[in-house]
Amino acid sequence: MGAPALQQADPMDRNEERALIERAIAGERIAAGDLIRAHQRSVYAYILRMSGRPDVAEDIVQEAFVRVLGNLHRFDFRFRFSTWLFTIARRLYMNAMAKNRPAYDTDFVGS
Repeated sequence: MGAPALQQADPMDRNEERALIERAIAGERIAAGDLIRAHQRSVYAYILRMSGRPDVAEDIVQEAFVRVLGNLHRFDFRFRFSTWLFTIARRLYMNAMAKNRPAYDTDFVGS
């Protein structure tokens, strides 16, 4: 099995996407909504494949978009928006899993 496809099925043209991002940075809520809708399914599918849990995927995707929209002014247009978005979502997922990992008391290990 190969690496998971990280792009949506019908990728947005880079120029169209850039214009949408610039409008969202300028405060256009419709542009921000369009940006979310363009990527929401693919990010959800990606996190769902990793987690196996729809509830976790929904929470992570929602938080990823909150972070992305809050930091959109920092996006570097030299790179693909989807790469940035998927990286944020993956890191949020990994951090959430690390927080939920059971902690073992090392005093009892090897006794």
